[in-house]
Amino acid sequence: MLRKVGMLHKLDLPPLQDRRRAQRLTLLYKVVKGHVPAISIERYLKPLRPKRTIRAKQYDGLYPSKHSV
Repeated sequence: MLRKVGMLHKLDLPPLQDRRRAQRLTLLYKVVKGHVPAISIERYLKPLRPKRTIRAKQYDGLYPSKHSV
């Protein structure tokens, strides 16, 4: 075990956890950009929910009341 730690330190390699995270991010980037056609983007990403839209109220067919005039 000591040899492995010394070798990793000597080679100046980041920890395995960091290397795996970087690999996952690289793969995700390539999938999103379409560089990996064998993997569909839908497998890894969900589409965003549509945002709420605020619509102006329609007042067609309404007449002003006697009190507002």
